[in-house]
Amino acid sequence: MSCNYLKTRSTILAPMDGLTDSIYRETVLSIYNHWDYYYTEFLRAPVNSRFKDRFIIRHFGEPIFNDEKLRNKTVLQILATPKTSTVPLVEQIGNIGIGKIDLNLGCPAKKVNSHQGGAWLLDYPELIKEIVKGIRENYQGFFSVKIRVGYSDDRNFEKIIEI
Repeated sequence: MSCNYLKTRSTILAPMDGLTDSIYRETVLSIYNHWDYYYTEFLRAPVNSRFKDRFIIRHFGEPIFNDEKLRNKTVLQILATPKTSTVPLVEQIGNIGIGKIDLNLGCPAKKVNSHQGGAWLLDYPELIKEIVKGIRENYQGFFSVKIRVGYSDDRNFEKIIEI
């Protein structure tokens, strides 16, 4: 599968919850503006509700959003579960002009996993398939997935890679 969005050899600021907020990314961008891509902290998809566009833009980083070059270098990471309103969120993200998203299937945090998100989903490929299908059918931009080899073990790794 070819990728038209990311260069084959890229320098990427990886996402980390509680660290890669917009202020941190703006600072890194000012020092390492030659890096290729910068991932945001994850944005938790809401349950049965919708964010205001302004909230998403603030999470993304307003100065970054308002600078087309920086916006194109930034990937908005989302955290979804089987219960969240993921499809409306990704449609909204696309409509406001964010062209790259990443689904977090790697977070090991107990709080995230207790809500059936992050790495917890790695034990349930059928749920991942449902979430990924909803995103891919409703979001036209670049879409990647951050994963681990597994949650409890690595038995589903190949299935998940195929998804």
